[in-house]
Amino acid sequence: MKKLFCIVLLVGLVVALGGCGGSSSAASERNINIATRAVEIADEFLDASISARDAHDRIGELADIDTTRIGDMDVDTANTVLSSNLLLLHISLSAVAWEDTIENYDTVLENRNSLAERIGMRNR
Repeated sequence: MKKLFCIVLLVGLVVALGGCGGSSSAASERNINIATRAVEIADEFLDASISARDAHDRIGELADIDTTRIGDMDVDTANTVLSSNLLLLHISLSAVAWEDTIENYDTVLENRNSLAERIGMRNR
């Protein structure tokens, strides 16, 4: 559990530092669509429509955000930040699947909202 917590903190630091760059609207359309679908899957989990394991698996299939550098700093940064936010959501769902606690649910919600804000969706 300590390793998972350290990984989440490390990825959070990367996201925080990466967030200093371009806006999410600069991300590629494909990556925004992937992030939108991930938020929808997280919502299904938070609404108790699917299990944490199902949400984790479905987001794992989506976790293929293209972070190939195209030379446009705004787009490259936005794609990297989306990728980091998606990874955090995926990790937090893994934590819920492993240990079902209210703190883990809160982390899923926070990571869902962080990803949603990046793509211009509403918070829950």
